[in-house]
Amino acid sequence: RDDECRNHQDLCIKWAVDGECGIPAERNHMIAMCSPVCQTCHLESPCTQFIGAEDNRTPALQPGDLNKLFKRIATASDSFDRLQLEGIIKTDEIDNEDGEWVEWMKQYQPNVLGVDPWVVTLDNFVTAEEAKHLIGVGFELGYETSTFHSNGVSKNAGVPYRTSKGVFYQWHGDNAAEQIMERIERVVGIPPIYAEDMQLLKYEEGEYYKYHHDYHAGHLQSPIGPRILTFFLYLNDVEEGGETKFEDLDNLTVTPKTGRVVIWPSVLDDDPLEIEDWTFHEAMPVIKGQKFGSNLWYHQYDYQTPHRLGCTEILI
Repeated sequence: RDDECRNHQDLCIKWAVDGECGIPAERNHMIAMCSPVCQTCHLESPCTQFIGAEDNRTPALQPGDLNKLFKRIATASDSFDRLQLEGIIKTDEIDNEDGEWVEWMKQYQPNVLGVDPWVVTLDNFVTAEEAKHLIGVGFELGYETSTFHSNGVSKNAGVPYRTSKGVFYQWHGDNAAEQIMERIERVVGIPPIYAEDMQLLKYEEGEYYKYHHDYHAGHLQSPIGPRILTFFLYLNDVEEGGETKFEDLDNLTVTPKTGRVVIWPSVLDDDPLEIEDWTFHEAMPVIKGQKFGSNLWYHQYDYQTPHRLGCTEILI
């Protein structure tokens, strides 16, 4: 162990000075990545199992799977016939045994807003009671200033491009949240082990999240891989403002509505490790009232296992 003991990241000294060697949530990561500065070369970390193991991971998406995912949703939309006529969905891409799923999806009124890249909304996906519950959970946990570390990992310091507040919610064991997650899995076909914890959000009047992307290149070197898909839930009607806008897609805009969700990719269909450059977006300022929502981000590889062990930041 001693002859392998070295600092694997340039920020190790800074993190140690900031006291992260002694923070329980950071301990496994710091032992694996920064043992010399933490004086822990004699200790083993569960994070070491991920180092050099990139070829053993099971991806959420293979090339071509994103288009299949969104085309399947589109078969339940009012745009289906038009998309067939335009050749976007071909007859041989339709699963004739998918009828029960399509009928189930129709209750959420899928609306195809874009196809290159895909942007899709569903309505009444979350009930008013479920939305109220998640808003209440956010208040119980305590909404905090939303921030990012340079590699995409949340830290507690404000940033000028985002003024909303949020909190991550480990939803396991919450019956209402589990039912939502089961529905989401049925829509996207990706197990929740690939998803981050729910990020519950609160925007007051004047608050916003400027033009940004959910993809973070730093995740390419971590066990979890990049974010591949965003599933955003609106938890209330906003009196005015608070829309989600995709400036590069002709200012495509989604209006908040209780129970509505909007889904879009962060990566390319033919290469799920590469950023989809057209899905930069922003949360427009709330002009009147409040806005509550929830982000669910899916990664290309198992997120929950490294996350539970405190290993999402290690370099593989």
